[in-house]
Amino acid sequence: APFRRALRVYEACGRRESEEYANTLRGMGYVRRKEERYEEADTLYKQAQEVYATCVGRESVAYAYTLDGLGYVQLGQQRYEEALTLFEEALRICVVCEGRESVAYADILHSKGELRQEQQRYEEAVAVFEEALTTTRKFLGDEHTHTVFLLNAYEKAKLLLQEQQSKSRNERVPQRASSPHSVYTHGGRLLWQLTALAALLALAVGSRRA
Repeated sequence: APFRRALRVYEACGRRESEEYANTLRGMGYVRRKEERYEEADTLYKQAQEVYATCVGRESVAYAYTLDGLGYVQLGQQRYEEALTLFEEALRICVVCEGRESVAYADILHSKGELRQEQQRYEEAVAVFEEALTTTRKFLGDEHTHTVFLLNAYEKAKLLLQEQQSKSRNERVPQRASSPHSVYTHGGRLLWQLTALAALLALAVGSRRA
């Protein structure tokens, strides 16, 4: 409701092509995405895209963040290749606008890390989260909530990677099985022992009769 009221205000003021109007559309898209109403989210993000393209251009951080939102819409539907394409384009735009050492670039790196984690490609996820964390620490410091959030994502990915590697090592350990030769040897030894015992019993019985 607050978003819709804001849109109506902007529309009444003739500001349908303003950055604020696009921000509101993007905010609505985020809410719908969190509600897993992906079709509506996709529509809202694309509407925001069109407005950003007009008012700030396609090579802008705002436009990149909209691509990031669209990437999450695809990720939520397990469309991994489509999500990766959107995240990579958003990262490219961030590099053009602000370079690799920027909060926006780190934000979208985090998105890419979540994609790799969802795909169980944990080694890549750890590397991506680590790069994002390094940049965020540089600009926001260790105590910032965004830095703490990224640190938690990084630590979780490391744990998942360790579990995956441990499982892989366990699966490669060969199972020790008895060979036919060892079974035969064991059986032959048992037969010999039984034969020897029978012979001793026979001798004992014979000696009593004598």
